[in-house]
Formats: sequence, C-alpha cells, structure tokens
Amino acid sequence: MSVFLRRVPNFDSFKKTVAAQYAEYQDFIAQQMFSLFSDCLAVLDFAKPFVNPLATGSYAGKAVQAKAAAVGLTTPATYIGANARDASGFIRAVIEKGRQVCSKPIANTKVRIGGEEHTRFTEILEPSALESLESLAFCPVIFQEYATKAYEIRAAVIGDRIFAARIDSQAAGGLTSVDWRHYDIPKTPHRAYELPSETCDRIFALQRRLGLIYSSFNFVRTPDGEYVFLETNPFGQWLWIEDLTGMPISKAIANYLASQV
Repeated sequence: MSVFLRRVPNFDSFKKTVAAQYAEYQDFIAQQMFSLFSDCLAVLDFAKPFVNPLATGSYAGKAVQAKAAAVGLTTPATYIGANARDASGFIRAVIEKGRQVCSKPIANTKVRIGGEEHTRFTEILEPSALESLESLAFCPVIFQEYATKAYEIRAAVIGDRIFAARIDSQAAGGLTSVDWRHYDIPKTPHRAYELPSETCDRIFALQRRLGLIYSSFNFVRTPDGEYVFLETNPFGQWLWIEDLTGMPISKAIANYLASQV
C-alpha cells in the first residue's frame, strides 16, 4: 500500500466535530482528536510510502520557496514579515523602480468576516495602504514585486513527470488577471504547455531540494518571455487542469503510487 496525502486537517477541523453537549471542553477534546490523528498518520508514514512524506509537505512553505533562486529559477523581489518599517522600505524601493507591489497571505487559510468565510487572494497594493502598515505587527504578510503577465503556467509534478498548463488569465481581465484563482473559467483558456528543458531541470532540482514527490508549481510568463517562479504547493489541486486540457495527471499519480507498492 502507498498513500497520497491530499491535505492534513487542521485543529479547527476537529473542533467542528465535537458534540454540542461537550462545547465547554471543545478545545481540549479537539486537541486530543487532532493529536491522535497526527500520531496515526506519523506511524503510517513510517510504515508506508507517502506522497508527499509528512515532514517534507509541511517544510515546503513560502519562506523556503523564496530560496528557489538557488536552483536557477527567477523569482520576484519579496518581503515576508511583520515589520512595518522594513515593509515600507521594500514597497517604496519597488515603486521607485516603476513597478507595482502585490500582497498575499503566507498561508492560504480562509478568514471569517461577519460570520462568512472569505478567501484572501493576491491583490495589487494601493498607495493608501502605506498608511496602515503598522497593522503588520498583528498579522504578517507577503509583499512582492508584481510580475507583469502575458499568461500564467501551472505545472503539476509527480515523480519524474511534469504536466504544464498555460492559463490565459489576462483574457478574463478584472480580478482574475491578478489572481487566476478567481476562476472565471469560461473566459480563461487553458491548454497543455511544453516548458523549456532548462526550466524543467530547475523544477526538478527544487522538488528534490524540498524533498517533494508531488507538487504544483506556479509561474508567470512575462511579455518579454521570462519565466518567473511564484510558488509551489505540495497539496496543490490538479483536477480542473486535467478536465480542461485532457492531460492524464490522475493516471500518472495512480501509476506512481502503484509503483511504490
């Protein structure tokens, strides 16, 4: 048996399963359930092949991915942190170059506002935001030099295979042109794409460095032809890419799992 780890439930997921009559002890009970689940996963990870191994899946966060330049991938200038003075200096330096700055969350966790769950997408930073940077002390953020897009690329990597898709996010316009996860699919053409061999080599190099077997890489292709690496997600989705392009990503994952038995 081999295991594909799609996503590990967080502590809040277990809180939702606690019976109402035990609401007073919700945190305690949820912690026991979460710890037991985590221990069972760890035992299974030790005994059977995992895609991805538990330790590497949690290791490949955005701060680690900022080291992608070490394997030759082009990355945008980035600030990650909670220091208002440093963030302000970074933002002003990018603006002085005539470039835009975008902001994004460190972890893709939904935020509850007024009782409703919302997703924090990548957003272009408005100049007025410079006046509220002191709030960083309460919540760190990623600021990044915005990479101008001709189109975007999503590459699912499993073992020694890469399935890359061109996502024409600029065709949709609006918020989708800034962050394609707004998913205006009817206006956003997707098609299979062949990456240059040297870019593939660098992807595999970063994949090895992070200890990953499966991951989804996101790139911007700039108008002047440069490939800019944004991030890789060890738990990245792929099914909509498969549906729109016909690439056999699920079959490749299944074949890899079968080969490890």
